[in-house]
Amino acid sequence: MKLRLKRIEDILRDFEYLSSKNRENSDVFFPVAVVDTGAVIDIVRATREYGKRVKKGDSVYGVYRNPSQFLEHVDQELVNLIVLPVVNAEIDSHKEVMINSHTPELSEKTLQRVKMLAQKSFDFMRKASFIDKAVGDGDIGYDVHNISQEACRDHPKKDHEGYSRVDKEILAYAAFLSRAYLQEVDGRRQITRVIVLSPDQHLISGVELMQTDPEFSKKYKDVGYLSTRREVRR
Repeated sequence: MKLRLKRIEDILRDFEYLSSKNRENSDVFFPVAVVDTGAVIDIVRATREYGKRVKKGDSVYGVYRNPSQFLEHVDQELVNLIVLPVVNAEIDSHKEVMINSHTPELSEKTLQRVKMLAQKSFDFMRKASFIDKAVGDGDIGYDVHNISQEACRDHPKKDHEGYSRVDKEILAYAAFLSRAYLQEVDGRRQITRVIVLSPDQHLISGVELMQTDPEFSKKYKDVGYLSTRREVRR
């Protein structure tokens, strides 16, 4: 299966669709997306490609050109973006990477936006608690270990390497949040949908196992995924 980067307009449309579906199907609108490093890099690439395709005067949405504005818009208007500490550190490690002799892979503004999201996510996670004690931290860790092994079976390289620590944390936090509520001043607020935002097929395969395997779906049925890539015919 060959994958190609989605256009930035299509990535935003996916978020808008996710937001609208949650508004329709939930009395309490509160979806979240746990962000993978590869997704941030893809969003930056997609904004650059938009700039090459469209003349400056033709841009209706500034968010299509500016990854920092894009992330801010999605987080404030559509879906709460969760950047875990391990992901923030991984993204920060890309600050020295250059795509040519003079253009950084991630701009300083993008790195600062990710840091702001990471701080907001830290405050967010401090307020999150299990709805019940039926699934504990140990259970989630055990489930994610099994899911990661099964998800890598069809990926020869990953079958040898397995999930990285960052991959496992993304999946574990998505599982945790799908069974959590937020304790706020005016009472509890339940999280209605948890999305893993990633271009990585092995990580998406793990989410699909959460959705379809009877052992996991009864616990984590509210976990889904949104990919920054699309399938193309060879």
